[in-house]
Amino acid sequence: MQRHGPYATWHPSGAKKEEGEYRDGLKHGRWTTWSNSGVNLAEGPYVYGRKQGLWTQWNQDGSKQEEAEFVADQRDGRFIGYSAGIKTSEATYRHNFPNGHITMWHLNGQKSGEGDLRDSRPTGAFTAWHPTGQKMGEGRYSDQGPDGDFTFWDRQGNRRLVYRFMNGAQVALLAWDEYGRAIANAVEVHQHRDAYFDSHPNDFLMFMAILGGLGR
Repeated sequence: MQRHGPYATWHPSGAKKEEGEYRDGLKHGRWTTWSNSGVNLAEGPYVYGRKQGLWTQWNQDGSKQEEAEFVADQRDGRFIGYSAGIKTSEATYRHNFPNGHITMWHLNGQKSGEGDLRDSRPTGAFTAWHPTGQKMGEGRYSDQGPDGDFTFWDRQGNRRLVYRFMNGAQVALLAWDEYGRAIANAVEVHQHRDAYFDSHPNDFLMFMAILGGLGR
């Protein structure tokens, strides 16, 4: 027998676990899910068993985790991500993949980076910032991949690294110390690069590097 009408389940403790409605055996309309402690974990609409419209999810501590628009059970439209309840990313999805402009923020509210994606791949120019608001990096992606100079600065605004690309391939890596002196030794250049990114973490740059097929 197909379920039809209002429906609810409970945790073993007696606290309500989920509540919604079935139509012709499928979830339909607004559904809500709670933790055993009563924290709202997820809420949004179904249309005959598929997520459709705005869905919101929360962490176990009650802080917001994400808001995402769905079409036929896939992320499609605006997506906002949160960390500890603070907005840290905003993007557009198409058919479950990021596609369009993306902006990310540090936990202090300063922008950490923005750029564009096409079919989940970086395209065009991007810019990244330190938590202080000082520019951290910039570069450009073409259809072939990273193209031209990817330049990175420290928190004082000093240029520290330049990756040089041509048609998606890295052709040079240049480095400078905190006094602006060029580093020539290849081993020291790579040590300097690793130290730079270890001491200047940036989720946006990591996200773009992964999608762009780049490591360090």
